[in-house]
Amino acid sequence: MAGADEGSTRALRAGEAVAHHDRLAGAGRRPMAADRAGILDAWIAALEGVREKLERGAMVALVECGEGASAILLAQAFPRSRTFGFDAHAPSMERATRAARQAGVSDRLVFETASAASWPGSDFDLVGFFDGLPEPGDLAAVARRAHAALRPGGTLVIVEPAAGRDVPEPAPAGGFASFRRALETPTHRVFEARK
Repeated sequence: MAGADEGSTRALRAGEAVAHHDRLAGAGRRPMAADRAGILDAWIAALEGVREKLERGAMVALVECGEGASAILLAQAFPRSRTFGFDAHAPSMERATRAARQAGVSDRLVFETASAASWPGSDFDLVGFFDGLPEPGDLAAVARRAHAALRPGGTLVIVEPAAGRDVPEPAPAGGFASFRRALETPTHRVFEARK
């Protein structure tokens, strides 16, 4: 994946798009991770002021981050930022930690086993759910936790699969000042909530 990730990282850092064939060139065993490298730039660009915060050096929490592909891409693209990845699946966090070490970003990227409703930390500039929100029963607790973890003016980003127009938008509870659909692609919808 190195060739695809390096080009995608440069494009993400510069705010440029990545051609579909370039995104998939190094997909190998992880087509979703390679695809994320190409579309992550569009997600970040759609969020108000987030790219600038990441470039200056932001505190980022990616919740339910799986094996950490998106977190690693962010850490590569924005070396001044500090990213924390959380997921309830301990083996995924172990694999993510190894992958961060191999990618050379373990100095600015930490993974920890934690649930979506009870992960550690506060004063984050960005909290991201790049694989959608958990099941509706957990939504209120997750939204409250995200709100509590953000510093004033912080951003919550939710990336949901574009399953169909009849699926309701995942407007979070928890006291957010604003909520909007920031971007829609053929495969994803990106929502932004501001504290």
